[in-house]
Amino acid sequence: MTQTLVKAASIMMTGMVGVFVFLIVLIFLVKLIARFAKNDVQPEQARSNEHQTIAPMTSNGVSTSHIAAISAAIAQYRKQQQG
Repeated sequence: MTQTLVKAASIMMTGMVGVFVFLIVLIFLVKLIARFAKNDVQPEQARSNEHQTIAPMTSNGVSTSHIAAISAAIAQYRKQQQG
């Protein structure tokens, strides 16, 4: 009985160490890829930020364009429910 438990614990520890090593390697590779990708993304973000316009905000922090879109959707829904 104890031999079975020792073998089970050995297999469990081997699996846990294997998963731990895999996760460490995965984290390292993701950080490495992020470092290379970071240089490629920044110029595009800078260019896209130049052309963005900021929608005026109401006092509660919601842009007026969002309010207009939601109001139009509600009006359309009510019109469909009446018809």
